[in-house]
Amino acid sequence: MHSTARSNGRIESVNTEIWLITRMAFGFRSPEALIVLAMLSVGGHRPPLPGQKLTHG
Repeated sequence: MHSTARSNGRIESVNTEIWLITRMAFGFRSPEALIVLAMLSVGGHRPPLPGQKLTHG
């Protein structure tokens, strides 16, 4: 058995989160909607919402 200092925990966490997003997206009419939902949830992209003030810092 070989041992490494690395873990696949981060990958498994992302896989689980995408699986949950896929379950939430059940019924979406296009795969693009699922992809956008996954990118917003996992990818870290946070676009400003309408009426939301931009903060820099």
